Amino acid sequence: MTLASGSFGVTGGQAQALTLRLSAAGRMLLARSHLLRVQVTLTAHDPAGATHTTQTTVTLRAVVATGKVRRKH
Repeated sequence: MTLASGSFGVTGGQAQALTLRLSAAGRMLLARSHLLRVQVTLTAHDPAGATHTTQTTVTLRAVVATGKVRRKH
């Protein structure tokens, strides 16, 4: 099951933060369990056309509502 996907470009030797929107199924799973350990697969293509794939595990935690109301001024 794919919980989120995206495409982006990064210059070689640079790091970039990426935010992906969870799918409806992903949001539902996270709401139920409050914690998900998911496998992330990153695929990179170098200028020569070679493909490099990296996999890692990431923990997603649900944001806990505080019950406080924020007012805009």
